[in-house]
Amino acid sequence: MRLFWEGLFSASGFIERANRELVKAAARRGNQVMIRAHDDVDFVNLRQSGIAVVPGGIPADWHIRCNWVPNWYDQVGPLLLYQPFEYATAADDWIEGFKRFVDYLIVPSETDYHFLIKRGIQSDRLSVVPPGVNLTLFQSDGEKLTSDTLRAVRFLWLGELPYRDGLDKVLRAYLTAFRRSDDVSLMIQIPQKNPDDWDASLPMELRQALRHPNAPHITVITQSLTDEQSATVLRSAHVLVAPYRGFGLQQPLLEAMACGTPVMASGTDPYITVVPSDYGWRLSGHLVSITPPWAQVAGWQYEVNHEDLVNLMRTVAQRPPSNAMRQKVQDSVQSYSWESVWDRWEMRLSKSSEAYRMKTKPSSHAALIWRGPIRNASG
Repeated sequence: MRLFWEGLFSASGFIERANRELVKAAARRGNQVMIRAHDDVDFVNLRQSGIAVVPGGIPADWHIRCNWVPNWYDQVGPLLLYQPFEYATAADDWIEGFKRFVDYLIVPSETDYHFLIKRGIQSDRLSVVPPGVNLTLFQSDGEKLTSDTLRAVRFLWLGELPYRDGLDKVLRAYLTAFRRSDDVSLMIQIPQKNPDDWDASLPMELRQALRHPNAPHITVITQSLTDEQSATVLRSAHVLVAPYRGFGLQQPLLEAMACGTPVMASGTDPYITVVPSDYGWRLSGHLVSITPPWAQVAGWQYEVNHEDLVNLMRTVAQRPPSNAMRQKVQDSVQSYSWESVWDRWEMRLSKSSEAYRMKTKPSSHAALIWRGPIRNASG
């Protein structure tokens, strides 16, 4: 297939990493891939992968976009959006745009699928395909952090939006479960919003925790990490703690597990689809109705049970995951390579391309429809 792919490619976010990995997987499967990047990209790396970087739109079998927020303008072929959502809802104008301008939607979870169906998106224009993981890069063998300040048992929280991704839940549980004398560390990886003022760039609840007089050890990573550095951080943790309220991608969980790091995750979709109950922890909690400021229809957020999280963190501190458990965690995600994810995409796109061609095939009977005034000004 001839694919024109548009989006962000160079930053360290999960959407950017999905774009990078999917275009490479598509090219390795023999597709002709052209990209228009909305940021600075590694042209040499992409071209070595058989991908053309072009300045403008070129007609294609599919025009693919994976962005936040969605965009359906200036398409150069049937438009496919790979679209994660937050809090299982979307703005009304997004839904209207999906209905009018988007030919196909791929979403990462059943939750997204079902709320879109309820909002009127046709099921034959919609598929669920979870994200993938680079199994060559994210693996248990490799460099780990060697800081002398890290303690014997290391918890990790990583996220992009503190409230959505449950940073306050992790901090509260960690401060409840442990004291300064305990041999534990909490590593927090969070983007730095204000490079000129490190302290002011941190969320208020994190600043308060760092100043707590009896707080157990906390280390904060704010720099933008390469994919290789992200893998190093994940390998260095004993557990990824992910009490996410409304994050729509399973990608950070998959990347942690590929590094052999077990996961404590919110016990709801989409997280339970990738976290095995035997080799991970599904955090108990409950759903709360929420209407985000940008939405007109309520979705939901997941509130993790505080006592459950506290008890699990204490259990892990007493009995860290064994090497055997870490190996089983790593084995459980081997089917999530980006190549296998792309194969699922390609199967759906091939079928949808044929349906699209049939829908747009010109009629064999020529016809003209002329619209205009029945009478001119002179009568």
